Amino acid sequence: MKYDENLDFLTLFERYYLGDMAPEERTGFEARLQSDPDFAAAYASELLVFKSIEMAGQADFLAKMKTIHQEQVPVKKTARIRRLPSAISWAMAAVIAALLAFGLWWSLRPPSPEALYAQFYSIPEFDTNRSGFVPSGQLDQAAGFYKVKDFQAAANVLSDYLTSNEGTAKDSLYLSICWLETGKAAQARDLLQTLSSNASLADQAAWYLALSYLKEGNTAQSSYWLKQISEGTLPATPILKAKASEILKKLG
Repeated sequence: MKYDENLDFLTLFERYYLGDMAPEERTGFEARLQSDPDFAAAYASELLVFKSIEMAGQADFLAKMKTIHQEQVPVKKTARIRRLPSAISWAMAAVIAALLAFGLWWSLRPPSPEALYAQFYSIPEFDTNRSGFVPSGQLDQAAGFYKVKDFQAAANVLSDYLTSNEGTAKDSLYLSICWLETGKAAQARDLLQTLSSNASLADQAAWYLALSYLKEGNTAQSSYWLKQISEGTLPATPILKAKASEILKKLG
């Protein structure tokens, strides 16, 4: 009997092992285990494979097999079976265990700095409300460009606006974001470091400094600014403290 002729029986064994049989079918299966030595020996051999998979810490794999079997046509119960050589069964188990172990390692590996940047980076909403004065048309224009992600145009307007001494620290933050978005990281960081001394914006400035370094894979500088937030060196909101702590934990 060829190897592929045993596949229906392998499916049958898996269904029994997973408890995916109706009571009548299970009774018939167990009766055959008692009356058919070859059938019983083949099941015992495959049982070792199932156990080795569980020992690999992948019980969820068996649950997935159960879902697959529920969609399959029931196998015939009258055919004879020739037991697979134990070497083949063990080889199958070893390959499956190795693949599952690799998958487990891959899922548990530390995320890369670039992946963390992609997970945590988002631009702040442009708020044109300013206490103490009515925003000018320039600010509204910059906000319009910013909202449609035309960051170069927004940066040009904001630069002129700030040069005229009408802008606030918040406008400088938006300008730094525009520079980050247009690839001018060095300029953005210079401005963000200045803003990190502003009590009302210190945590946001440090946050975007940390993320800018994270994007470039500079985990040392990124961690420095994240710790400024998480350890309370700079005044920070609970939300940013929690996010900074989470990234530091993932960076190890």
